[in-house]
Amino acid sequence: GKNTLAQDICNHSKVKRHFHLIIWICVSDDFDAKRLTKEAIEQSSGEVPKNNNLNFLQGALVNSLNTRRFLIVLDDMWDENEMDWKRFCAPFRNVLKGSMMLVTTRSPKVADVVRTMDSFPLEGLKDDVFRKFFKSCVFGPNSSNIDPKLERIGEKILPKLRGSPLAAKTLGRLLRMSLESAVGASTKGD
Repeated sequence: GKNTLAQDICNHSKVKRHFHLIIWICVSDDFDAKRLTKEAIEQSSGEVPKNNNLNFLQGALVNSLNTRRFLIVLDDMWDENEMDWKRFCAPFRNVLKGSMMLVTTRSPKVADVVRTMDSFPLEGLKDDVFRKFFKSCVFGPNSSNIDPKLERIGEKILPKLRGSPLAAKTLGRLLRMSLESAVGASTKGD
């Protein structure tokens, strides 16, 4: 949900018109200011920095961004260390007005560390919508003749997924592959 929402924001026509540049960096659990700064430079200038000195890199990033309004997306951030965050943000202190940063995270503590405005927590899908989505992930869009026994098993699994579309897709694909293998094996034996 977080990633999809961030992508939708970046692809919105008003957002594309407002920003001269959109930078997308997948952070994960490797929050390294040098790596992130290098990736931002590469996306903003098209050049791969050779120097590994953080001060040099941050200066290069400032030069690359100083005349453009930009949106930088830090996707799936896990690092809760406020000092790491402040170190990374140093070059963004005097940017063109209207530039923004969007951070996606599963951690409420990360949301507090990066906060300049209220966070926007995403809820899982509502039960009925989630049930239909999960069924579609497992059985495909034409899921009219589902084995009732399999449907009961699915009903037991649903609460554990807590409305997460990613969990439904992932588990749904695995179950679909298992079903296809089982159907394929029984067809070969006939």
